[in-house]
Amino acid sequence: MNLTLVGLSHQSTPIAVRERAFVPLPEAAELARELTGEGEAVCLSTCNRTELYLVGDAAESRAFAALAQMSGLSEDELRAVVYRLHDEAAALHLFRVAAGLDSMVPGEGEILGQVRAAYEAGVTGPVLDRLFRQALYAGKKVRTAGPSDPVEILGLSGVPSAGDVLVAVSDERKARHLASIVSLPSRSSASA
Repeated sequence: MNLTLVGLSHQSTPIAVRERAFVPLPEAAELARELTGEGEAVCLSTCNRTELYLVGDAAESRAFAALAQMSGLSEDELRAVVYRLHDEAAALHLFRVAAGLDSMVPGEGEILGQVRAAYEAGVTGPVLDRLFRQALYAGKKVRTAGPSDPVEILGLSGVPSAGDVLVAVSDERKARHLASIVSLPSRSSASA
């Protein structure tokens, strides 16, 4: 897989910068078309994050340039707040986002609709289509898991991989436990 995620969120970026990098849905669709090149692209932009998911050559540099242009930040300023994830780490991040585990309020439900809208507006191919469909499925399962079904991992046993479907959260303690299981490398090590 040649998946790249370049983004900024409430976890690493001041609100003033997030506001400058926000992309309304119609413009997100246009941005995805511009970033596609010979690959695939989806732009997920909310009040708490702007993330560019790309598949293809030079994806990171294209995504980084787009964020710099949108935000009006210098490259040095942007490097201090942007995160870059690749392949499995990027896929797991999207699963966490769709499940509401990466939200300011863990488990909030609005993000799932925002992920769906970004997916539908994006330019997907075999990688992003499958990834976003699985993330949407996981996010929906999180919201429909009953109290007797707080944490379930479908797919491979052991450590979850990008192809696994994560189902979780009937209570905050268990949601935090799941988040720790699928936590990604620190932003500094992921972007090095």
